[in-house]
Amino acid sequence: MIGSTLTEEGRNKLCGLLQRNINIFSWKPADMTGVRRHIAEHHLNIREGCSPVRQKKRGQTTDRNQTIQEEVGKLVESGIMKEVHYDDCLSNLVMVKKHDDNWRMCVDFKDLNKACPKDGYPLPETDLKVESLCGFPFKCFLDAYKGYH
Repeated sequence: MIGSTLTEEGRNKLCGLLQRNINIFSWKPADMTGVRRHIAEHHLNIREGCSPVRQKKRGQTTDRNQTIQEEVGKLVESGIMKEVHYDDCLSNLVMVKKHDDNWRMCVDFKDLNKACPKDGYPLPETDLKVESLCGFPFKCFLDAYKGYH
C-alpha cells in the first residue's frame, strides 16, 4: 500500500525503485534459503534450575489442522524447518484468525516465558514507532508477506 498523499511522480519513483529491487524480497518460504545457520540460529537465556515443560497436547479443528499441515509442509520443503523429537520440552501451536480470514500459526510460549529472565532491552512499542513517523512525507510498512521471518 502506498500513501495517498504521495504525488504521482513520487509514486512512480517509488514503484520503480521497488521493481528494480524486487529480488531482495521473500515472497514465500522457499525464497528464504541460503541463510547460514550461525546467523539465523539463537539460544534462549533460561534461568538456572528451571526444568523443561511439556505442555499438554491440544487438539485443533479440521480446518486449523489442515492449515497447520500446509504451513509446516512449506517450511519443511524450503529447508527452514526440520522434524525433531524433544521428549522433555514441547509447546503447542496456536492458530490465530487474521483480518482477511486466513490463519496465522503461532507457538504458545507462556511456560517458556516464565523460565526466561526479563529482557533489559525490550523491543520498542510499535504504536510509538509509527507515531514517530508523523510529519514525514514517506513511510514504508512491510509486513514480510503476512507475517514475520
